[in-house]
Amino acid sequence: MEIIHIKDKDFKVSIPEEKILKQVDRVASEINRDLAGKNPLFLAVLNGSFMFASDLMKRITIPCEISFVKLADAVDEPVVVMVPGHRPDFYRVPHPVLPS
Repeated sequence: MEIIHIKDKDFKVSIPEEKILKQVDRVASEINRDLAGKNPLFLAVLNGSFMFASDLMKRITIPCEISFVKLADAVDEPVVVMVPGHRPDFYRVPHPVLPS
């Protein structure tokens, strides 16, 4: 198993990059096919989706837009939603209901 060293941490590669990118290619092809003739808006949740969104958008060939949403870590912190062409909207995240 391959080990990647980043700063002071070592990580085992669980899924090789080639395998991930193959699936990104598949998803992009389906989006290009299924949404042809439309202008979708992709919303990516920061910070975790940034690299996936980047890889996906490189493969999208139809007209589209992308925006990013940063969710709050704590309950009742404001969340900013940015949509191109619109003013930012602020939302409050309600206390989550967790299954028992």
